[in-house]
Amino acid sequence: MVAGAHHATGERLTARLVEENLGSKTSVEVFATPRRLAACQPELVDRQEDRDETIMGPPVSASFDAEGHPTNAGLGFARKLGVTSTHSNGPRRPRANTCRI
Repeated sequence: MVAGAHHATGERLTARLVEENLGSKTSVEVFATPRRLAACQPELVDRQEDRDETIMGPPVSASFDAEGHPTNAGLGFARKLGVTSTHSNGPRRPRANTCRI
């Protein structure tokens, strides 16, 4: 059991670090006892690379009223993400009529 958990912890942590663009040149060190697992990444990068991501929000019909002013749904979505406004002109996707930040 400990050997399997030991191996799986190292693999999962390495995969997750690569997924988040935090991989490094050295491998993850895993330590295990019958009751504890610990992992160490000696040369973890200090900072992720910058990346752009589109965050889907509420439908435009719920985010803006008839005059084009933001509703509470639109304002809440913007506030949650720490921005001052939302917009609805993004790439066409299955949920094309949603606000995007």
